[in-house]
Amino acid sequence: LHLKVVEESMKFVSRFSACFLLGIGLSVNSLVLFAQEQVNAAADENHYKDVKKQLEGIQADPGRLATVIKEGKRRTVFCRTCHGENGAAKRQNVPNLAGQNALYLYTQLERFSSGRRYDFMMAGLAQNLTTQDMKNIALYYSSLEVKTAGGGDEKLKASGKATYAIQCVGCHKKGALGDEQIPRL
Repeated sequence: LHLKVVEESMKFVSRFSACFLLGIGLSVNSLVLFAQEQVNAAADENHYKDVKKQLEGIQADPGRLATVIKEGKRRTVFCRTCHGENGAAKRQNVPNLAGQNALYLYTQLERFSSGRRYDFMMAGLAQNLTTQDMKNIALYYSSLEVKTAGGGDEKLKASGKATYAIQCVGCHKKGALGDEQIPRL
């Protein structure tokens, strides 16, 4: 009987030790991943600050901006299939791009291209864009006049506005204009 108790105790200690060591390993791994995410976030922030300066530099030069917008429009041939001729989406679950923040658009194109964001159509298309193409497209769409979808149920307008004021305004800002990291709605 004593031998059986000792054997069961040893099995318990062995299982407990294995679980404990596994827990320590997972905790250390989580800390390493968290630290890596912090490094990546800092690198992203610096990268997008540089891109923002580049976009602002282009926007400050009217002649260069006109050339970039023209080239951006030329590169949107496939984009128009879903996002519309003037950045107003043709399909219900596709975002309007007209008037969107240029840095936000650039960021999303870059993320689709690298695989950090995934959509079947966008991934394939974005991988064929150069960094300059992404800047051109972002500046083109940001230069367009905002097009609203219109329509909708007037009865829901007041409750939608109230919901927005509670749940959405914190990120998407007053007037749903968004910013460099959050899309305009």
